Amino acid sequence: MEKMMKQFQGIYEVDWDAEKEIVIAQPFMSYVVHDAVALAGMADRLPDLYPRWLEYLVNGYDTIGECWGWGTHVHGWSCTPTKDMVFYTLGVTPAKPGYTVARIAPCWAA
Repeated sequence: MEKMMKQFQGIYEVDWDAEKEIVIAQPFMSYVVHDAVALAGMADRLPDLYPRWLEYLVNGYDTIGECWGWGTHVHGWSCTPTKDMVFYTLGVTPAKPGYTVARIAPCWAA
């Protein structure tokens, strides 16, 4: 509650080890965190972040939600692991604008 009250006042304090910890964003913004992890040369750590999405596969749900633990249950832009697997695991990236030529360079786990 104290942290939330400070944020309402515009006071934002880092309350994690910003040098070593990967933070968790809401599903619809997780792509920003995951892209930062990949750009930092740690794309191999992304699969460790995917199990969080399993909470959407319980109680009959088969869609990805807006937020962790609340919100609506159908948000395609919350599918960060899907994007990660295409870009960072399968290595599918544009070699020319518009994907007229694609580069495919899978990242094989050790």
